[in-house]
Amino acid sequence: MEGVREESSSMSRGAGEKEGIVSQGGRSGDAEEGVVSGGKEGAVGSNARQIHAPEVIGAESYPLVTMVFVMADEGKQYVAKHRRDAELVNAELVSLMLNILLQEEDGYFVKEQDGDLKYMVAFNNPATALSFAMALQECAMYVSWPKSALLQWPTSRDSVTAQLLFRGPRYEADA
Repeated sequence: MEGVREESSSMSRGAGEKEGIVSQGGRSGDAEEGVVSGGKEGAVGSNARQIHAPEVIGAESYPLVTMVFVMADEGKQYVAKHRRDAELVNAELVSLMLNILLQEEDGYFVKEQDGDLKYMVAFNNPATALSFAMALQECAMYVSWPKSALLQWPTSRDSVTAQLLFRGPRYEADA
């Protein structure tokens, strides 16, 4: 949950924070304050925990983060069929992403998922994340891909202008 912190009921409270116990009916004495406590008699569930709404804990001070999950279309099938070439494709993709990130002010590479051509990248704002995703797909057209990659993801050109549209791996970038 974005902007919500969870703590166990044994943690101390700051001055001015109230505790409300959720009854079997689901009402809390402090529902408008956004504080729900558990672990006491009358609480729903034996492992209930306190949940503090953002206005209670000052979540407005947390920076916004946009996570982008990049996946090569049919990447898992490609990796299964072409293990050695997949390592080259992976190395090229990581290098390409890192080079694009060097040009972006607020993005960083978080992780790659076990050579399945899946990656996680973080940004401080959605506009930069979108710019990254578009640059990645465009720059990928000019990478020297292994022949197996070009067979897996055939080159695509505009039918009228013959302009290059896609070459090499196709990506899904979900934020």
